[in-house]
Amino acid sequence: MKYAVLKDENTDKFWDLNFSDFVSLDEEESVTKEKIKIVASFIPKNGGKILDIGIGAGFIEEYLLTTQKKVDFHGIDISPKSINFVKKRYKGDFKIGSFYKLPYKPSSFDIVLALDVLEHIPPPKIFGVLRKIRLIIKPRGYFIASVPLNERLWGMEINDSSHMREYSPELLRKELMISGFNPLSSKTIYAFADLRRLKTFAAENLLTNRWDYNELIIKAQKI
Repeated sequence: MKYAVLKDENTDKFWDLNFSDFVSLDEEESVTKEKIKIVASFIPKNGGKILDIGIGAGFIEEYLLTTQKKVDFHGIDISPKSINFVKKRYKGDFKIGSFYKLPYKPSSFDIVLALDVLEHIPPPKIFGVLRKIRLIIKPRGYFIASVPLNERLWGMEINDSSHMREYSPELLRKELMISGFNPLSSKTIYAFADLRRLKTFAAENLLTNRWDYNELIIKAQKI
């Protein structure tokens, strides 16, 4: 049986165009800064060997360099422009490539990151990608992922971000458990552009039915 899927625009040319203008984390919106801080808090203090799948502009690398965590940076991205950019900014091993063919040996990394990446994978292919990710993580190592929430893709006329699926916290946890991970910690955040603390407090304590969460960050351990 075949199921309808969104058109997959995730090519190297598509992402080179999307990465036409790189900025630093300091220039990003507050929701991105909050997400990166949460991801960093999920990384053990002793750091380790980290692979960032879909490294983009390297925001987590930029942030970790301001901390005392000892990190061995590795990254992969489908966009040549992205890889050229991070090679100029950071010390590490950065490759052009796809999450469908991860060029790494089994048990290579202490931590693998996939920040706003999984939603770009068509539903029939997600478990194959998660199995490949699990394979390259060391025993008892960690997988940290973030995904957008409540996008309502099927109501969009234009899918500018080329997202292939819409996540809920329950869906991501179940996919991780089926793929051999134990979800440990998670955090949901809102995409308020201003007055973040005030609006978040109101959304979580006063007007609980007015706004939906916009981002999920989750940390899971390989089992």
